[in-house]
Amino acid sequence: MKNQLVRIILYLAIALVSAGPAAISFAADEAEAGLQKIADDYNEDKSNERSKVVCTMETQTGSRFKNKVCRSVGTVERQNKEGRQLLDRVRTSVGKQE
Repeated sequence: MKNQLVRIILYLAIALVSAGPAAISFAADEAEAGLQKIADDYNEDKSNERSKVVCTMETQTGSRFKNKVCRSVGTVERQNKEGRQLLDRVRTSVGKQE
């Protein structure tokens, strides 16, 4: 079973590479649309706003390519809060020598 799955993935990768950039772009668009559909289906059942999933396009550091990333609203809020706290600590520690 595992070998069959690996073969299928390998065949798909070879087919995409031989088809050129247009096919790869189309496959990526299809994958993003599928991911958004999954997120939308998941959100239908959720009444709590913090548990709903939002998807955004993000550029990874060191790359010019964007990826679709899906996170819960609560996770996004927590990451934003932690980022602000880190920046506040760095700003207040500038010039201090310990």
